[in-house]
Amino acid sequence: MKYYSFDYENSGEFILNYRIENNQIIINLASGKKYITPYSIDTERRLLRLMKNQVNNAKYYERKQKESFSKALNHAIYGVLFLILDIILLVTGSAINNILIALCAIWFAFVSFLNISIMIYSKLDIKDIKKNKLFVNNEELLSDNTKVNERTLTNVSSKTKELVASTPLERPIFTLNSIDKISYRDLKQILTNIKLEEQLNKTSDETALVLSRKRK
Repeated sequence: MKYYSFDYENSGEFILNYRIENNQIIINLASGKKYITPYSIDTERRLLRLMKNQVNNAKYYERKQKESFSKALNHAIYGVLFLILDIILLVTGSAINNILIALCAIWFAFVSFLNISIMIYSKLDIKDIKKNKLFVNNEELLSDNTKVNERTLTNVSSKTKELVASTPLERPIFTLNSIDKISYRDLKQILTNIKLEEQLNKTSDETALVLSRKRK
């Protein structure tokens, strides 16, 4: 999970992820610090509830990042257009002051690079929120179906398949902690597979019902 806030004063309270070692939970915080607490099932459940609240409270941050992406996209487009114009003036020799045009070209190249970087950063955050929201809305559906039906992992990466295979039977396969290791594409694919399986099972049940009626 990424840090869904612009306020770094509270970064020490925001949980990014955690790991379990030697009967302890080692929590990685957005501040870069770690918090260690004795492991128990109840503690882990409370920890996951806190992480779920973080996702549900990310609406403002998500909206601001979308606005940031849109502004950076517009600025990047303008920057590239002016950069192209400057290059044309330099190549054709139409510029009155080549040094000034060259400096402007460097400036517009820098502005374009800066805004593209902002776009990438915003897009990654937006995608992370979308993935975690998708998981929160389908948590039980994902864990229940993946455990009983391996076909739900059709067309997903080997990394996700390895994660599922390495998860002990007594533990949930997917949590807001483990979902960090799964791509947004794989998560959507698993949900698509589950829905397809449900439709196929529904069709099979309906066919069986029709056949049984015909025999009567």
